Amino acid sequence: NRLLDGIERLPGPTWAVYLVLVVALTGLAVLQSWVGDIAPVGTVDPIQAFWGFMTGLTLWLFHYLDGLARSALDAFRPALTATDADFARLRYELTVVPARPASLVLLFNVVITPIYYIADPVASDVVGLTPVGLTFRYISEVFFGSLVFVLVYHSLRQMRAVARTYAQATRIDLFHPRPLYGFSVLTSRTGVAVLLVIVVPSLATPAIFSTGAVWIWASYLGAGIAAAVAVFVLPLRGMHSRLVAEKDRLQYASEERLKASSPSWIATWMPSTSPGAMP
Repeated sequence: NRLLDGIERLPGPTWAVYLVLVVALTGLAVLQSWVGDIAPVGTVDPIQAFWGFMTGLTLWLFHYLDGLARSALDAFRPALTATDADFARLRYELTVVPARPASLVLLFNVVITPIYYIADPVASDVVGLTPVGLTFRYISEVFFGSLVFVLVYHSLRQMRAVARTYAQATRIDLFHPRPLYGFSVLTSRTGVAVLLVIVVPSLATPAIFSTGAVWIWASYLGAGIAAAVAVFVLPLRGMHSRLVAEKDRLQYASEERLKASSPSWIATWMPSTSPGAMP
């Protein structure tokens, strides 16, 4: 989060800062292709430009999804009886990536990237790179890989925080349900974001599917798709259960009031719809 905080403290509108960052990273990736003799100077290698663009886009996704999380939590606050301190804690859990897991992800990518180069130089496309080009490639791929894994970790952590927030809801109003579904936008777009940073880059490098390590990439894609589905579905299931339980409670209370105001023979005839009643 220090990186994102530093970006957002730069002068100018935040969207403009990220736009400049995306353009700059795309340009840096093109420059890398020239230094590494991947493409002639003055030409644009589309694959390298794509990776630069995806790096900037992934950084922006953190900013965008955290903004959605803050808005969703603010909309959900009427359903909570949390103190200001508890609410601040919920906001922290939804929007902040702890430093230790992020550092471990970075360390993992620092170690695994050269191993990948050695194990499959064809799929990693490092064959023929100059030492300077290989250094640029290593730094950029460690950075992008770390962003992807941290985004997935952050998304799963957000999912747990959303589920806990739903569980703490004490004011469920079926007649004004809009705040209750405030997180649905967050979970759906987070799922799309996870798919975007995992599936699209893999499809952009088809060589990985024609190597001996194809099963590793297939597992990577499968895990990414499963994480995206989990981020979207699991928190909403918890809220759906709360809404169904509240509906049953209101229906039972309504029938009990109707029985109390009806003649005794009607009250005896009416079946109970208590959540625990037998059909």
